[in-house]
Amino acid sequence: MNATESPWERHAKWWRETFTNGADLEYELQILPLAQSHLEGAFRVLDLGSGEGHLARRLVRASPEREIVVGLEPSAASSRARLTRPAGPSTCGG
Repeated sequence: MNATESPWERHAKWWRETFTNGADLEYELQILPLAQSHLEGAFRVLDLGSGEGHLARRLVRASPEREIVVGLEPSAASSRARLTRPAGPSTCGG
């Protein structure tokens, strides 16, 4: 890591290289379903550190009656990567 690289960006790069596109079956088959089950019945969800939006998209698809699902991500690279993924009802980048 160079002196100007943010720790968020460094870890986001590691995450994208390690877990994106189904590279980690445990994440896809265990972690995401577990998180989804804990949020069952929630109408408003705030996903802090949402990365590429895997959980947020899953929650929207699983329960369209939710009022809102918001994902906040401090890593610019992960936010840009999120925009290349299939979106939920609305996605905005920043």
